[in-house]
Amino acid sequence: MRTHFRLLLLLTLLALVLAACGGATPAAPTATPVPPTQPPAATATSAPAATPVPAGPVQGDPYKIGLFFSVTGPGSSLGVPERDTAMMMIEQVNAAGGIEGPDGKLHLLEGIFEDDQSNATEGVLIVKRLLEEGVPILVGGTTSGVSMAVLDTIAEAQVPFISNASAGSIIQPVEERYWVFKTPQQNDPVAEVQADWMAAKGITKIASFGVNNGFGADSMAALKRVAAARGLEILWEGTFEPGDTDFTAQLTRIGSSGAEALIVHATPGEGAPLTVQFRDLGLNIPIVHNHGIGNQAFIDLAGAAAEGVLFPIGKLLVHEDLPVTDPQKGVLTQYVTDYAAYTGGSKPSTFGGHAWDAMQMTIMALQAAGPDPAGIRDYLESIQNFVGISGIFNLSAQDHNGIGKESLVMVEIIDGGWQYVPPALYANAPTRGLRETGDPYKIGLFFSVTGPGSSLGVPERDTAMMLIDQINGRGGLLGPDGKLHPIEGIFEDDQSNATEGVLIVKRLLEEGAPILVGGTTSGVSMAVLDTIAEAQVPFISNASAGSIIQPVEERHWVFKTPQQNDPVAEVQADWMQARGITKIASFGVNNGFGADSMAALQRVAAARGLEILWEGTFEPGDTDFTAQLTRIAGSGAEVLIVHATPGEGAPLTVQFRDLGLEMPIVHNHGIGNQAFIDLAGAAAEGVLFPIGKLLVAEGLPDTDPQKATLLRYIEDYAAYTGGSKPSTFGGHAWDAMQMAFSALQVVGPDPAGIRDYLESIQNFVGISGIFNLSAQDHNGIGKESLVMVQIKDGGWAYVAPETYTDTP
Repeated sequence: MRTHFRLLLLLTLLALVLAACGGATPAAPTATPVPPTQPPAATATSAPAATPVPAGPVQGDPYKIGLFFSVTGPGSSLGVPERDTAMMMIEQVNAAGGIEGPDGKLHLLEGIFEDDQSNATEGVLIVKRLLEEGVPILVGGTTSGVSMAVLDTIAEAQVPFISNASAGSIIQPVEERYWVFKTPQQNDPVAEVQADWMAAKGITKIASFGVNNGFGADSMAALKRVAAARGLEILWEGTFEPGDTDFTAQLTRIGSSGAEALIVHATPGEGAPLTVQFRDLGLNIPIVHNHGIGNQAFIDLAGAAAEGVLFPIGKLLVHEDLPVTDPQKGVLTQYVTDYAAYTGGSKPSTFGGHAWDAMQMTIMALQAAGPDPAGIRDYLESIQNFVGISGIFNLSAQDHNGIGKESLVMVEIIDGGWQYVPPALYANAPTRGLRETGDPYKIGLFFSVTGPGSSLGVPERDTAMMLIDQINGRGGLLGPDGKLHPIEGIFEDDQSNATEGVLIVKRLLEEGAPILVGGTTSGVSMAVLDTIAEAQVPFISNASAGSIIQPVEERHWVFKTPQQNDPVAEVQADWMQARGITKIASFGVNNGFGADSMAALQRVAAARGLEILWEGTFEPGDTDFTAQLTRIAGSGAEVLIVHATPGEGAPLTVQFRDLGLEMPIVHNHGIGNQAFIDLAGAAAEGVLFPIGKLLVAEGLPDTDPQKATLLRYIEDYAAYTGGSKPSTFGGHAWDAMQMAFSALQVVGPDPAGIRDYLESIQNFVGISGIFNLSAQDHNGIGKESLVMVQIKDGGWAYVAPETYTDTP
């Protein structure tokens, strides 16, 4: 059967209408490889291939993609989700107007699909027909047998092919597979994970039983190589034919072989009945499969016999169990959401994930190179740090797969579902039972819910409680002991008062909290540092002053999630230099936050050749700024930089407007919530300030790696609070809580272990930025996490750097 997937440009309008109405239009793809001409980013967790349609786009010819999957035959349980994923992604891209090619035109995608029926001969015929259609790239080959069969045709045609099958021989030897790539993991790293589990269990003698086809042969050969290297003895080895349903004779021999575990190399069609007969015969050894069974079809076919089966596979099936700091988690979650929306509620499989990876690579290659087979091939070979479904891909001339053991996890089938087995628990697996519930994990929380800092502290508290409710709604966190632990958040309001903050921290420590999150204001956070250091319990501050975490050798136990004030001043300086401004006035609140922000501006101004003509402070709670503003007006300054939060920042801005000062007014990130607009009213119009990206999430380019995380937080917060919009300050709490959860999940309630884990966090896509912490940096984000925002029509508007000269 042949199908062409091509949507008319009219779908662009339909997508916009549905999005405006809250419809279930599938989102654009959420991850992109790093183009070879750019320096590789640490991760590329959110960058769709679709390009929004500009006004009056120039439409080019469609870009063709040849697709062939096993939608019928023995491989159908793998091929159907691959086909559905490819269709979904083509429709996503076309609904957004297509992709912008190197010619500057927008090109729809034309997916030309045929079902290879799980048959190698049919696969070859299909590939020849697709090549006659002029496709510049091919994606598919669900089974290793089909993929292997088409390789000569691919090589002769010199057209790139991304296989969805696992056999290593599809891409090896690489000098003979110049045009061939693949997205599933190789079988050698799968065998390595199996060997890790066996080592933890003390197993040294095994039986190996696999299907007699390309996949089975490759998997069995991989196990032989790994067994030889790891000192494992294969006591029994055998094969069965595709389509076999009776395995009694072989299983009987396995039962008497002395093997301590059975390793099976199969897909669901044979793997499920084999497992049923294994259970029926009462074999009292663990059964461990390859990644070939990783979809719902295996559980449906095997039924109760599937319980306790172990297998290594990519992370998709257990994405909810992963720490939020796992760089793949956001991409995996988005794919699950998109696939369910597209298919009417179905769950995706790892095999669909292989197609997702292949299609994303294809789309980006077309975007970079156009429909040039050689250019596409070269682009694919240069992909680095592509955060996909199957892993984080780093391809090269020597490696046309680009992922390894690090992309795999061990999974156990429990209660008809998938359960992540951390390496620390290999010795206890399979459990063939439900998770035990352990003691609650405590987190000490203190935010400024009353007092001058309340407009910051309330969204922080609400965010923390929302996240705790979400975790507990799933049964708790999976700790390193293999038990589910509810989260017990112990909260107190510090009333925006430093003395009260110290008393609260002492009480929380007496409660046995192994980690503290809070300190809304810089004053409160600074006040508790001595108590934290004495107790040797980690603290993640929600305040911005750099002195909270500096000097780092004196802040061993302290971290923070808001941006430092120096990068904020850098963004302000970028804007000033774009406007030709060199003379400034600096006016800030006389507290920890204001002092730190003003000092940061002084440092940046000195480095950037900016002159501070007037500098002054006001006290917390002040409401009359007329005298100082009058002096600022006569100072010769070309701009006023304000360092404040909404309580003082709003009336100051009102009086600035009332006095008719004509210079621009630029605030620090301290005003970044709705309270400022509500208090300042019309005077807020035109105010500029640098801040994290949350306030303008919807206006960010779709290529921004934080966008998906930001939009999900906005949706969650609105649902939790009955429609409220989150603030950047709530975002600081989101980041801190997610870091705390991940640390507890990995090391448990051990303060020293939590501290060490926090210091090692890399590539965590949060609300405030993409965090990379270290022993030298307990914040981990910088200028790249900030955008310039302008208040327009009572809301927030993103100001792109190239438009700085036009604002305000």
